[in-house]
Amino acid sequence: MNSSVLREDHQGAAVLILNRPEKLNALTKDVFEALEEHVDALARETKTVGLVILRGAGGNFSAGTTWLKS
Repeated sequence: MNSSVLREDHQGAAVLILNRPEKLNALTKDVFEALEEHVDALARETKTVGLVILRGAGGNFSAGTTWLKS
């Protein structure tokens, strides 16, 4: 999986970590694709994972995105 989103497992909880601290964890197409891969995997693990936590590396959650158009 893409290293822009990391995963840690802790006793039934999966922690997804946005891993672009140098860019304040800004969301990009690659980050969204990595999140989708993790969410797809988690959807198959409902018997062992009961909680998903999303956080950002380096003390920031996310600076958002500017590339999405409505």
